[in-house]
Amino acid sequence: MHFRLAVLLLLVLASPALAAEQEGAAKEPAPIYVSIAPLSVPIVRGVQLQGRFDMQLVLEVENKERQAEVERLMPRLEAAYLANLTDLAQYYVTPGKAVDVALVARILQATTDRILGSGQARVLVQEAAIRR
Repeated sequence: MHFRLAVLLLLVLASPALAAEQEGAAKEPAPIYVSIAPLSVPIVRGVQLQGRFDMQLVLEVENKERQAEVERLMPRLEAAYLANLTDLAQYYVTPGKAVDVALVARILQATTDRILGSGQARVLVQEAAIRR
């Protein structure tokens, strides 16, 4: 009898805590994803075109205000990303070899932080490809 009473008391006391925990989890907003137009830069060695480096990116932001800021600064972001990828294609990307996606993502994240401010958006790489 005491066991049943103890279990019942435990369930009654735990219910508000569980409800509050579920409420807190439900209040956290889902991230917003801002698409970036596909980026493509040539891979040139000397005077010879060896291929192209294509990337598809998405920026993850926390709220509509940041989304609006990203969309307002999109031309500047895209220009900076293209400059980064052009440099990478010239020095680090080689047709026939794998792309160091982690390195590319770190460089693009640093550029994003410089333009938007640290922690305002997270760069997500959807695709990275080298084409001949």
